[in-house]
Amino acid sequence: KTGGGGGGGESDEDQQEQVDTSDFIVKNRSSETIIRKPGEIEGKDFIIDGLKDCHVALFDYSAQVQIDGCVGCTFFIGPCEGSFFIRDCSSCKVIVMCGQFRTRDCHDVDALIHCSKGQPVIETSSNIQFGPFPSHFASYTHLNSQMKKANINPWDTEWSNVHDFSPSGEENNANWGFLDKKNMTEEQFFGGGGGEELGLL
Repeated sequence: KTGGGGGGGESDEDQQEQVDTSDFIVKNRSSETIIRKPGEIEGKDFIIDGLKDCHVALFDYSAQVQIDGCVGCTFFIGPCEGSFFIRDCSSCKVIVMCGQFRTRDCHDVDALIHCSKGQPVIETSSNIQFGPFPSHFASYTHLNSQMKKANINPWDTEWSNVHDFSPSGEENNANWGFLDKKNMTEEQFFGGGGGEELGLL
């Protein structure tokens, strides 16, 4: 689509070429607070890789989010229409609203989730603790409109219906469990930090 009468309008192709993919990738950071505001992702994929002791908040809707190789980080992920992948991560805390939740090779991860299009899945992971998405402290101005854009129904969630592809021990849920309610307040969940940095406290 171009502007009429030789007015120099931009085509859709031109607009796509202006997208800087580096805006949707965060890699190899340490002890930083990284925030994407509403309107800065707009339904695109987002990649996070190799972070240590960072606080990350995506206050926008996305198509898919991948987190790999992170240690000691806190993540807040706004509405993600497709899959949220977290792999090879340890000692992390996650708040996420997504279609599907997938984790592999992760250890010691606390996750407060809204999972609207299937049960959460873990694989070759240990001590993954789940709780429901904390709307009482994790809401923000554009959340409801972003949920609509990401086709996420606020009433449909299977956060507690966890499937473990690689169970161990006598109990089927030996690798995962549920967070105690007293650990699902903003102060307890973020512990020594994270909530204030992300604007959630």
